[in-house]
Amino acid sequence: MTETAVKRIFDSIINGSVSERDEAFKQLQQLPFDAIRDFLFDGLRHNHHRIRSTCAQIIGEKGDETVIFQLLQTLSDDSWAIRTSAQEALKYLPEDTVLPVLEGIVSSQAGNIPMVKTLTNVLSSFRRPEASSVLVKLLQLTDDSGVIEAVARALGKREDDLSISHLFHLLAHNQWGVRKTAARAISEMPLRVIQDKIKRELSNPNRFIHLAVIEMLISRGDESVIDLMAEVLSSNNDLTRSNAMNVLAGIGSDDSYSLLISLLGDTSEAIQERAAEIVGKSRSLSVLNLLKRCLKSANNRLRMNAVRTLGLMGTDEAVDVLEELVISETGKTKLAILSALAGIGNRRAIRLVVKNCNMPEYSEQIFDILRQMDSDLAIQQLVNMLDEDGFFQTAVKALADLDRLKVFRSLSTKLGSGTPLQQEKAVETMGLIGSKEAIPYLEKVVEGGFNPKVLSAAQAALLRLRKPAG
Repeated sequence: MTETAVKRIFDSIINGSVSERDEAFKQLQQLPFDAIRDFLFDGLRHNHHRIRSTCAQIIGEKGDETVIFQLLQTLSDDSWAIRTSAQEALKYLPEDTVLPVLEGIVSSQAGNIPMVKTLTNVLSSFRRPEASSVLVKLLQLTDDSGVIEAVARALGKREDDLSISHLFHLLAHNQWGVRKTAARAISEMPLRVIQDKIKRELSNPNRFIHLAVIEMLISRGDESVIDLMAEVLSSNNDLTRSNAMNVLAGIGSDDSYSLLISLLGDTSEAIQERAAEIVGKSRSLSVLNLLKRCLKSANNRLRMNAVRTLGLMGTDEAVDVLEELVISETGKTKLAILSALAGIGNRRAIRLVVKNCNMPEYSEQIFDILRQMDSDLAIQQLVNMLDEDGFFQTAVKALADLDRLKVFRSLSTKLGSGTPLQQEKAVETMGLIGSKEAIPYLEKVVEGGFNPKVLSAAQAALLRLRKPAG
């Protein structure tokens, strides 16, 4: 065929109607390859994309192994469009013909960065598993981050175990760009393809890997991820389960919180604590309602942790629920409610603790709860308990852990308006706390004409506080 005839066919491909383009394409396909070979390779450099695409397809479909090296030379062209056309032609060639040649080039020219980066794109489209092996071989032969990222993108388009395994391995690479590219490639894969690997990698002690997996799963955030995390939570590995909980926390949907709340009844204390910590950060009314249901559960562990979680939430609505409970509950459950209110620590919660803390059978635990609240109300409640039978030593111990200046100011009010017994206990407490900030208050007692017992206690306390150390 003459050059003029070929040009006429090309002109039909560029400017003809759909039917004319189809007819021109059929004409080219019917011609002997050797007769149009040069025209086709020239066509790869044509300005018009239809010519480039048509020539690439015909070269790939009609060419033999002799065109491979000619196409590889074209891959080094400065023009992106020409390089893309050569890649397209390579993809049309039989894979069993091209792959051995490409593997040889990877082995011998791994240092040719532009070439091998282009080949990764070609290899990504091949179906044969050998293409994955060639890509992995390139990973082993190069330390160029740009090539490694190109390989990661290519592996991400494949769904075989070899590709998936090496992509996850790249999540621990020392280059941030490589890790990011690998993570993006994995995140674009269907979940069904990578879910088994995800389950395993959530227990990987390498933080780069399991944190990348968590981030990928959160970014998906759909029901399939939540279902997968439900499976993972049945694992016996606490790291795996903790990371699954982080995924659910990141998703933050009602379904994910429902799963997290169920873990408040888990047998592992570490899992219970982590679940409470995560759920306690929520301010959602739907989460609050789920916790309220737990309060009616026969599972004591679940019920007690639900109380604790309400305390961590600390919202007005959470306090409403705890206030209703504290009136009706007794024993250890009531202690848990008081502890939750003490942890909230706002004025309303403190008042509820002080109002409901008269539980003589649990005096030690009550004092521990009061010590959580470094507030005037808590201090005042402890001071009021100093003259109650059996509570003195424990109350002093609790007050000693609180703000000394606030404690001494509260004790001084007993010196001015309390009964002789209350005055005596207040003075004795100042001495036992053992802080020199008490000296001015005690000196006023000595100078103020108090009851002899109170005076004697003040003098003893001053003597003890002024005694040189050692």
